[in-house]
Amino acid sequence: MNSFDTFNWLRSARRLLSAGLVATTIGLGLGASLASHAAPTAAPAAAAASTPVAYRYAVVDGVRVFYREAGPAEGPQVLLLMGFGGSSYMFRDLIPKLAAANYHVIAPDLPGFGLTEVPPARNYRYRFENIANTMEAFTEAVKLGFGEQWNQKPT
Repeated sequence: MNSFDTFNWLRSARRLLSAGLVATTIGLGLGASLASHAAPTAAPAAAAASTPVAYRYAVVDGVRVFYREAGPAEGPQVLLLMGFGGSSYMFRDLIPKLAAANYHVIAPDLPGFGLTEVPPARNYRYRFENIANTMEAFTEAVKLGFGEQWNQKPT
């Protein structure tokens, strides 16, 4: 691996790590990563239980990506990314609670995991860089507005 490949790999890994930290922060109780948004209303358990979750697909980089979506489109956006070996199913209880609290929640499955297509190895290399690029293209395809903020320092 030459120094250029190493740089690209590190940059891609940093993007995935940043995304994973956002998901972890949200999973641990909606910490500081969402503090800049207007405080949503608390969601009663009954509201969370009755909040509908949509199951959708988006084709990005030639990969059919499955994702779960819930909550008002105008609400603060939350992207839940699972770790390797998991799927968006692991967020099945969290998604309705966040949506009932007026967050717009999207939880995709990574390529080759959950219900997202398993691309042929000859067409898709399972590397951090490729997965990060696919998830970046996914956020653009579903019109999430925070993709450009991954590498910015908090203010």
